[in-house]
Amino acid sequence: MEINTSELAEFLEVTRKKDLATWERQRNSWELDSFVSRRLAALDGVQSEELELI
Repeated sequence: MEINTSELAEFLEVTRKKDLATWERQRNSWELDSFVSRRLAALDGVQSEELELI
């Protein structure tokens, strides 16, 4: 079986872009969760360092 290197390269590039997009969405979600936790802690008068995020 012969491997078509141009198709493989295209597949890997598409996969890499999808992985990066997924990672970026997850990172944005974590940042939002952290921001919301800090704001809620401030509203409750609790230091954000005292919170244990699950």
